[in-house]
Amino acid sequence: MKQNTLLFICLVFCFSFTQIVNAQGIIKDDFLVNDDAGSEHQLDPSISMDPAGNFVITWQDYRNGNGDIYFQRFTSTGAALGVNTKVNDDTTAASQEHPSIAMDAAGDFVIV
Repeated sequence: MKQNTLLFICLVFCFSFTQIVNAQGIIKDDFLVNDDAGSEHQLDPSISMDPAGNFVITWQDYRNGNGDIYFQRFTSTGAALGVNTKVNDDTTAASQEHPSIAMDAAGDFVIV
């Protein structure tokens, strides 16, 4: 009985997930998020999306020689809104690491 219940739950989850993926589709193939023309490292991305499909990506970026946190906003179609924006105001060599982001239903977001 437990196996049948577990199988049923897995099937419902898989069917639901497939429907979500098929309904939303791929909005854009691979694309560059950062606008850094240099060759420095960008690490530890984090992403959050609002109910309308708009999303924000944040990451650790070494474009200025130090580990800073940047973000980029996107529309639901994957079009960039504005430019990469530095989050932290630290001007020393201290590295800012492992950003995390949360977004509410209105599209407001916070990065820590």
